[in-house]
Amino acid sequence: MNISVRRKVAIMLVMAILTFEVQAQVEKFKAAYIYNFINYVEWPASFTGETFVIGVLGSTGVNANLQEISQKKTVRGKQIKIEIYKSFDEIGRCNILYIPASGSGKLEQAIATIGSANTLIISEKVGMLKKGSCINFIEDSDRLKFEINKANLLAKGLKYNPALEKLASNVQ
Repeated sequence: MNISVRRKVAIMLVMAILTFEVQAQVEKFKAAYIYNFINYVEWPASFTGETFVIGVLGSTGVNANLQEISQKKTVRGKQIKIEIYKSFDEIGRCNILYIPASGSGKLEQAIATIGSANTLIISEKVGMLKKGSCINFIEDSDRLKFEINKANLLAKGLKYNPALEKLASNVQ
């Protein structure tokens, strides 16, 4: 193998490692955002249980980060439980349902499964607010941002702190 080919392979390897590290960092930020959204949203007293449940539809890098948060943090004195749902029909009662981009095609089915439950739905694909998501992650110029849909939040019976609107990049 000549030096030019070796150099190209080395550069490609370094770029792959950097891409993986950046993606891992984005997943950590998403988990932190999900946890921090709890501080801006109020669930009806009738929808609180012994634990605060964050459901995730499918497998994503966010899962491990949420598990880590759940072992260190609480929500208003309650333990956090992370539920991983392999399909929309496994979705149970949860305070938050996170639907990664890979599950975005199942958003409407997930919403139908949840019904009128007071579940904060968080997604990560453009256009999901129009399909029923309350909060949607977007990446803009390599920065993680989020947008909110006030009507969807209110339709789920959730109250939110107006400061959430100021933090969002887009409010519908």
